[in-house]
Amino acid sequence: MRPFVDYEDQTWIALLLLPAILLIATTGYGLRKWIARPERMQILQENYDLTCENIKLKSKLRLQQMEIEKLKKGVKTSYRRHTKRIEVSAYSLRENETDSDPEWSALGPTVYGQAAVAPAMLHSGEFRRGDHILILTKEGKRYFRVINDKMNPRYKSNIDLLFKDTYSAKLFGRKDALVVNLTKVNHELSSLW
Repeated sequence: MRPFVDYEDQTWIALLLLPAILLIATTGYGLRKWIARPERMQILQENYDLTCENIKLKSKLRLQQMEIEKLKKGVKTSYRRHTKRIEVSAYSLRENETDSDPEWSALGPTVYGQAAVAPAMLHSGEFRRGDHILILTKEGKRYFRVINDKMNPRYKSNIDLLFKDTYSAKLFGRKDALVVNLTKVNHELSSLW
C-alpha cells in the first residue's frame, strides 16, 4: 500500500520546509531586513502559491490516472467476456453449399462479408442478426464479418464465413478461432463512458 504522502515528490518537501525557512530567515537581523522588503515577500508568496497549485494539479492527475486504469480494466473485462473459442468454417455461394437460392440467406439478402451462425447460438442470445464479429485465427489472420445467415440446425457451436469463391473457402478450411462479438463489446464500453 502506498503512503498518502509521496516523500520523493519535491513539492511536498518544499511545502514542509517553507515555514521552517521563513522562521529561520526572520530570526536573524540581516535576513529579517532582506525578507521584509515587499518584493521579496511577494516572491516567497508566489513560490508558496505555485507549490500549492502544483500539489493540486498532481492530485488531479493521479485521480485521472486512476480513472484511466479503471477504464482499461473495463475494456479488458468486456473483451474477455465476449470472446469465445469456436470452430469456424468457410462457404461460398454455390447451391450445394447453401440452398436453391444463394442470393437469399436465412436472415435476409446475402451480403459479402457475412457469417452464418449455428441456430443454437442465435437462440441463446449469444449472437444476433446484424452483430459485427471479429475472427482471430491461430495464424494471426483477422476477419471482420456481420451475422446475416443461419447454419443447418445440426450445428450447435459453429460459425461459417462467406467467401467470394470456392477456392478461397477451401483455402480457409475449418479451424478453431477466437470470435469476438464487437457489437456487445461496443455496447458495454459505451456504458463506461
